Amino acid sequence: MSSQPRCPHCRHFVYLDALTCPECEAELGYQLLTQQFYGLRDGRVVIDGETWYTCSNRGWQCNWLVREDAPTGRCFSCRLTRTQPDADDTVALEKLAKTEEAKRRLVLQLGQLGLPIVGWDVKPGGLGFDLLSSLSDGKRVIIGHANGIITLDLAESLDDRREALRVRL
Repeated sequence: MSSQPRCPHCRHFVYLDALTCPECEAELGYQLLTQQFYGLRDGRVVIDGETWYTCSNRGWQCNWLVREDAPTGRCFSCRLTRTQPDADDTVALEKLAKTEEAKRRLVLQLGQLGLPIVGWDVKPGGLGFDLLSSLSDGKRVIIGHANGIITLDLAESLDDRREALRVRL
């Protein structure tokens, strides 16, 4: 893949998080296997004889594609998320899209380095993410990692919380 991805329709440069081309407004989907963007028609595209669909988390700005037979409808990166905040925690959910975007970049970069990623749902001790929020139920979230699961507190992405934590430490 070139260092900067391009729209398959007009060849304009697009960012890795693009849902549409900024130039021609074509609907786009990103396939991890080929590390390329594809133009979508009705939310799907045929690649090498296989039908690929948009990730069911497209509403959270996920632009990755999933195979037609994906049981959850979620892409590889989104399936790595084991737990996410409650639906009524609107502050944390606002941060979820950016956190998922950062996770997709991590997955892509680990793949580019040739590091294998096995998900928690495939193998015990596999990689997974618990994206929690101390705002959801008032309980403290202990961040860290254990047995392949990385736990993050989405509330820590709020500037005032992060600064307060920095001062305390």
